[in-house]
Amino acid sequence: MYGTSMLRYKGVLNVAGLERRLVFQGGHIFGADLGTPWRENELRETQIVFIGKQLPADVFTAGLDGCL
Repeated sequence: MYGTSMLRYKGVLNVAGLERRLVFQGGHIFGADLGTPWRENELRETQIVFIGKQLPADVFTAGLDGCL
């Protein structure tokens, strides 16, 4: 939907059942790899960054909240 406005995205995902973080990035091509293991006392949180032009934050937030 916002393909022409989306320049890049990247993030680290905390995926249930995985002891390693899932690292993803993309622009026109998407890629993902298993990252380093989570440390024992580390806060396991998902972090995502979108880089683009005039992207509607409310639409992205609602879409991501729907994934929970």
